[in-house]
Amino acid sequence: MRSDGRWESRIWIERPDGRKVRRSFYGATQADVIAASAEAARAVRKGNPKPEGRRTVSALLDEYVGVMADSWTPRTMATYEHLAGNLKKHVGRRLVVKLAAVEVVELRRTLAKSYAPSTVRGHIKLLSAALRWGMALGYVERNVAAVRVAGMRKPEEQEKATLTVEEAGRVLVTSGIERLGPFVLVLLGTGLRSGELLGLRWSDIEELPNGRQVAKIRRQVVRVRGRGLVESPLKTKGSRRDVTLSSLAIEGLERWRRTQAAEILAAGTIWPRGGPDWIVTSQLGTVTDPRNLY
Repeated sequence: MRSDGRWESRIWIERPDGRKVRRSFYGATQADVIAASAEAARAVRKGNPKPEGRRTVSALLDEYVGVMADSWTPRTMATYEHLAGNLKKHVGRRLVVKLAAVEVVELRRTLAKSYAPSTVRGHIKLLSAALRWGMALGYVERNVAAVRVAGMRKPEEQEKATLTVEEAGRVLVTSGIERLGPFVLVLLGTGLRSGELLGLRWSDIEELPNGRQVAKIRRQVVRVRGRGLVESPLKTKGSRRDVTLSSLAIEGLERWRRTQAAEILAAGTIWPRGGPDWIVTSQLGTVTDPRNLY
């Protein structure tokens, strides 16, 4: 019996990850604590241990992001670290076992005041994934972020802006003036994302037997917070693809090849040798920052 008059029972529980933790059970009577510890032991034998009560949402997010780091691309890692930081500001101090579905609904509403619907979903997706991982380790009994609340409508997506014919015409005129203007033709002629364009190398351009040219899209160049410019593999199999180059895109590449050849001569020994044969380069031969493309 404890000094406060309560009974205490202690048992060791082996978690699914193999670590052993000591659990304490308290009650007004000896029978209460014996019953509680016996129930916990039975749950462990069935592979369903009682959740740990002291872990916060912030700690759970840190553990989950740390475990997943090796399977995420640098950009994805940076994105989820940012989302996790936002989640911690709102619910990080809450105990995982006490986080309620109604709090997640309120979290959605709060985030919707500052972020686009897709970003709100990204926050909830990360929280749900962390809770699902916590369930597998016995930290929590259910995933309250996955609960569908009656009457909760799916946020409306904002309509994506596209160029009109007149706007595209003005862009093409500008492309003949600016140094990186030829890449406007490439983007318009292929539909590539800017990061995919910056990740292209001349060795990725291939001429097929039928005379057509394709660009092999295999990587991207992105700016990652705290790390600068990073060459990153594309996340999905569908993203890694071959894109047939239109006449517009080929014209842009040919114009740029002439510009780049002149810059290589002007740079002399400063131009890096033996590295990746980037298509989009600075005037000194370095990879281009996505912020400088527009």
